[in-house]
Amino acid sequence: MMPSQANRSSQSSSRSERALSDDLFPGLSSDSGGGNGSDAIVAGHAQNEPASAAGVVIGTLSADKALSADKALSADKKALNESEESFSDDKNHAQKSYQAIYRKGLTYLSRREYSRYELMQKLQRHGSREVIEKALQALRENGYQSDERFAESLCNGRRNRGYGPNYIANELQSRGIASETASATLAAYEGSWFELAVAAVDKKFMRDIEAWSRAEESAQIEGDRGARQVSQGNRRKLSVKISQFLARRGFPGDIIRNAADKFFD
Repeated sequence: MMPSQANRSSQSSSRSERALSDDLFPGLSSDSGGGNGSDAIVAGHAQNEPASAAGVVIGTLSADKALSADKALSADKKALNESEESFSDDKNHAQKSYQAIYRKGLTYLSRREYSRYELMQKLQRHGSREVIEKALQALRENGYQSDERFAESLCNGRRNRGYGPNYIANELQSRGIASETASATLAAYEGSWFELAVAAVDKKFMRDIEAWSRAEESAQIEGDRGARQVSQGNRRKLSVKISQFLARRGFPGDIIRNAADKFFD
């Protein structure tokens, strides 16, 4: 075969192959050349696939964030509702506790006068200090509890039993009464502390004093020196007993001396 004929045959064969390729894979061929069309399509797929995947990931993340936000909002609302319910329950409980303590305080005060300090001690096992303080304040404002009234009541009771001002002042202090209130209460007493001391001694030592008085009188009548010495000794012992008694009862020193001497004049 001649060379020109071989070239024509080869060209014809190449055209046939391209035609077949176009039929089988349309769009692979390009005006820019044989292999560039397929490369462009592959490159296009390579560029489009990452973009499409990124879009899916972003969409998934957005959906997850939205779901998480909804869950967080729901949890916050639930916590808020629980907090409001808890606050309401605490408020109702505190109100009930206050009312119970107030009524308990009234029950105590219906029996006798109490100082604020005493009531605090009695009520402390029934509630918190804050609630008790509130109830005590209300009891005072409503006139049910008064430290001044309590001090006056205690002072009157102790005087009637033969106790002196020092004893009463110490007891008022131990009951939580302010020193100013105690002093004012004692100063308001219009009676005589000396007469009160004499009455207490007379009640306690009346028989002993009468016995000494009879012995002393008999010794003087008989002129018995020994009996007089015994009588003087008994007088000193009895005077010491009286002084100690009045000191325990809370009378000041000058009243003690004067009251003891009164029985031996």
